Amino acid sequence: MALRDCPACGATKATDIPAFSRGEWRIGKCDACGFVYLRNPPRYDQLVDEFAWEKTKAEHRSRLQKERPVLMAIDRAFAFRWRFRRDVGSSYVRVFGQGKVLDVGCGRGLALPEPLIPFGIELSAARHAEADANMKKRGGYALFGPAIERLQDFPEGSFDGVLMSSILEHEQHPRALLEGVRRVLSKTGKLYLRLPNHGSSNRKVMGARWGGFRYPDHVNYFTVPQMKRMAEETGYRFRQLNRFSPFSDNMHILLTPRT
Repeated sequence: MALRDCPACGATKATDIPAFSRGEWRIGKCDACGFVYLRNPPRYDQLVDEFAWEKTKAEHRSRLQKERPVLMAIDRAFAFRWRFRRDVGSSYVRVFGQGKVLDVGCGRGLALPEPLIPFGIELSAARHAEADANMKKRGGYALFGPAIERLQDFPEGSFDGVLMSSILEHEQHPRALLEGVRRVLSKTGKLYLRLPNHGSSNRKVMGARWGGFRYPDHVNYFTVPQMKRMAEETGYRFRQLNRFSPFSDNMHILLTPRT
């Protein structure tokens, strides 16, 4: 697989990080800007089948079970309580209010509750069919294919909101994706991002055993400052929603178009 340029700054030179790499997958650090990324990601067609998200998630879970059995047992013990306490759907309503919202990487199309009108883009053929059926029941629909390509099928300013939960770390061209989303957002629209925080305290403690390393579908490893810089360079105002949660493995980001 060919080596790609740095997705953050476009530089061609990077230094491999053997401790973070696994098998054939080479994670490196850009010599110019310090961004950490998978240098030899799989092709898009491989992500549809061979390295589909559903498969890599199960493999990732199995690997963590072998490497961190005690921590995984604790995670399972508290999983139900955590799911009970958090109401993700209500959070989306608080963020977006109402109107048409595009879920990039929408899975089965069930993330966005009423009164939001759901639209989606999904790379998995099986999940797209289910998402399209679910969204059509509520006035929207889902498109199948790579997000950057499918965004071109929507007119400029189509959406009041865009959701990208656990998406940007998978995208080989994150800057182009942010620019595409910027085009389809209304002037008052909002982009909500959730993605792993490579600068988190837990990552620094766990090192190569950090759960955020997923091979080969996690291809970008952002820190908060790096995410802020890319957002501002692609035309957004940046706000971190969980900046008072230093131990969280994920960053929750709200972006609004800069006019």
